[in-house]
Amino acid sequence: MDLIDLIAAYYHCAALAAQGLLTQSERYECNGGYQLLKRLFLDDALHAPDVVLTAEQNIQAYLRFKDWEATNADLVQALKAR
Repeated sequence: MDLIDLIAAYYHCAALAAQGLLTQSERYECNGGYQLLKRLFLDDALHAPDVVLTAEQNIQAYLRFKDWEATNADLVQALKAR
């Protein structure tokens, strides 16, 4: 799955979660996708899900994702509308 597909899936999960429509297993699956998505904003060596991120790396990934969202606001809006 590429970056845009992961982001679209994350927005879809977030919308369903906000409505309380996810089962516990779906919430875990969505969280796993979100964690994978954030890793893509870090160095390649940190992309593998078996690599444990430090708190600082996790924060950095989150902030880079948020920067990406701000830079790509029109695309974000379109993906959320799907």
